Amino acid sequence: MTCNSQENGKMMAVLHEHIEIPQAGTYSANEPFDLGKVTLETAVNLKVGDLAPDFSVTSLDGQPLQLSSFRGNYVLLDFWATWCGPCIAETSHLKQVYDAFGKDGRLVMISLSLDADTAEPKKFARTEGMVWTQGFLGEWSKDRVTPTYGVYGIPAILLIDPGGKVLATDLRGPKIKEAIASVLAS
Repeated sequence: MTCNSQENGKMMAVLHEHIEIPQAGTYSANEPFDLGKVTLETAVNLKVGDLAPDFSVTSLDGQPLQLSSFRGNYVLLDFWATWCGPCIAETSHLKQVYDAFGKDGRLVMISLSLDADTAEPKKFARTEGMVWTQGFLGEWSKDRVTPTYGVYGIPAILLIDPGGKVLATDLRGPKIKEAIASVLAS
């Protein structure tokens, strides 16, 4: 079970525990249920100006993929999955960004799939023409990258500067292209 606590729209704590609920009839619905001791983890809330955590994963085609190897470039980082409707809806906006700026050597686009296996995201990327770098994180409950980025919901799209610092978070829709156009114009 994963549970979280928010305050003013910011994640405060996260609980990752296996909890077994007794079968119906073995407890009274009016009595508290004792969970025993649980440990809350302080939630990460990556902010503009923070250093983006480095990661090493595998691409959808089995090649090593490490964020730090793209230092010196702007990096548009997209956390997504094929089972996520809002993620699929962002595909057209990401394609617009790639069509407009993909040939600019200062920009790298990386999409990181949270699908259980590589078959569906490979097929989707091929069918939809997602020709930018495609990484694979695997099943979200076992992934180790999203917690370091404070990704508690997807899609999560952010922009990282050439020095590795976060320039923008929560990019969606036309704001993705606007953010890229702005930094590449300066």
